[in-house]
Amino acid sequence: MNWWTEIRGLVAVGVVVVAMVVAWQRLDASDVSLATSATTSSTTTTASTTTTSTTTPEQAVEAACTRARRLVDEVDALGDDPPPGAVAALASSFWEDVLPLVPAELQTEVVAVVDYYHDYLELATPYEFDPVRIIGEGDKERYEQLVTRPAPGLATSRGFFAFVCGTELPEQPTLSSREFGRIEDRLFGDEDT
Repeated sequence: MNWWTEIRGLVAVGVVVVAMVVAWQRLDASDVSLATSATTSSTTTTASTTTTSTTTPEQAVEAACTRARRLVDEVDALGDDPPPGAVAALASSFWEDVLPLVPAELQTEVVAVVDYYHDYLELATPYEFDPVRIIGEGDKERYEQLVTRPAPGLATSRGFFAFVCGTELPEQPTLSSREFGRIEDRLFGDEDT
């Protein structure tokens, strides 16, 4: 019986070896090279990971909340009548800074907010954020869309920071449709008559 046990062991080893050979042959050359490079890079990555710190989702959210509180303090420091565009410039910088820190589910919304502030600053800065000059000399249709409609993603993003951080972030620069119409009438009212 002793020899039977040895033969069963050899048969089992043989079956495992044959299975490994068949599996290996089914892998194409690109899979083999990917597996080799993954093994090589994982060794390198492990070495570099020990020298750099890894941010957990909780740490990222805490960093975002800290940055949100700093933004509120910066806006408060501007006083009751901040210089034109100052709040928008601070908000733009804030949203760009926190983009890598927010959860993946919120990143699309924050990208939309970053784009909004970029568009707003690009349009309003040359006219020193003066609505009359922007409407009269600039792209009034684009300006109307930026200041009379909700900024895409901003309500959701602000809601996240209000809920998670307890921080009420600045709203977008706004102008009511009525006020926009009054400025437009003042500037172009005589042309229609």
